[in-house]
Amino acid sequence: MAVGTRLTVSGPRNEQRPLLAAFAGSAETAQQLQQVGAHLSRYQHYVSQGGIGAAIRYCRSQRSPELLVLDICAEAEPLQALDQLANYCEAHTRVIVVGSHNDIGFYQRMMQMGVSEYLPLPLDADRYQYAARVALGEQPAVDQVRGKRIAVYGCRGGVGVTLLAANLAWHLSQTLRASTALLDLDLHQGDLDLLLGFTASDRLERVMTRVEDIEDLQLLERAGEQLAERLSVYKNRHARLPPDPDTARQRIRQLCELHSRVVLDLPRSQSGLSRQLLLEAELRVVVLEPGLSTLRDATELLQQLGEDAAGQRTLLVLNYTRPEKHCMISQAQVEQTLRRPVDFVLPWMPERTAQAQDLGVPLVSQSHRLSQQIAALAEDLLGHKAVVSRHNPLTRLLQRLKPEPSDVRT
Repeated sequence: MAVGTRLTVSGPRNEQRPLLAAFAGSAETAQQLQQVGAHLSRYQHYVSQGGIGAAIRYCRSQRSPELLVLDICAEAEPLQALDQLANYCEAHTRVIVVGSHNDIGFYQRMMQMGVSEYLPLPLDADRYQYAARVALGEQPAVDQVRGKRIAVYGCRGGVGVTLLAANLAWHLSQTLRASTALLDLDLHQGDLDLLLGFTASDRLERVMTRVEDIEDLQLLERAGEQLAERLSVYKNRHARLPPDPDTARQRIRQLCELHSRVVLDLPRSQSGLSRQLLLEAELRVVVLEPGLSTLRDATELLQQLGEDAAGQRTLLVLNYTRPEKHCMISQAQVEQTLRRPVDFVLPWMPERTAQAQDLGVPLVSQSHRLSQQIAALAEDLLGHKAVVSRHNPLTRLLQRLKPEPSDVRT
């Protein structure tokens, strides 16, 4: 079995060995497992209640399955229960654990025990099916039918999340020619419409708050603005209600059926929903500035996110919201504190940013250092080779020594 290294089994107890068995700790989780496993029917997706105790009884009476899915929410000592279960499973059984633990130490201990994947509740169908197929030996193509979610989230307010999300969506759709939806989850305010030069409607509020309309795909499509070829933008102003979490997540899955990339501008005002969408997204862009408070929040956020799951990537973007020479914390100190490299650095270019905002013109429609970094990030997210060097100190030095004409103040 994947849990532990001391496991042996005397021999098969039955000739037939099931492929997948899931054990829920509650009726609610059992229902979720049934629903998200609907597309795994060819794996004999067996679901039962009783948690790890039921899994132990199951494995005592017959051969253990190739994949065990275990809900640990009802377990007082889940690590001990997993260790006990290991005594009754065959050596090559794989394990996926589902639960609500957010502690990074707990997650690391499970990985050390050999757990294949840990998925947060409530379950995301696409992520669960992908993890199960990988654990069972499949290598499903990432881009078969559904599009990828690109979640852009700031460790603090004012770090440039909306500006980055808008320009990523523009470059993905107009330069890289990927069918793209851009969704701002802040239904009440925000400047996404100003950045891209259009007037936001109030149609998105109904789409994101009314569960009774959830199957109406035409309503969803009408809520967006076809801003350019291959780019639909979903933005609302002055909504009376916040998004309903379940409705919003379902609508995002529907957008993934319509577009190859769905860029999510995640507001801190909806922290619960935003964090859940960040956990579930295939591509996660975490934005921070080089400040002490932001660095503390980034450390906590990355610990909560944990290691990337199968088919998932997290990219770290350092955005200079003031001149680099005025920052007390260097990029090297940021990377040392977070114990990981920064993937992309956005330089301080206030004139370029202000001009783009005033004119409602995307930054990436012009050529300068800031747009080059955003374009490189978009290409990375699409799986293309980035054309801008991200970690070469000499390149960063030469870029700082060669200011662009618009950066020079008189």
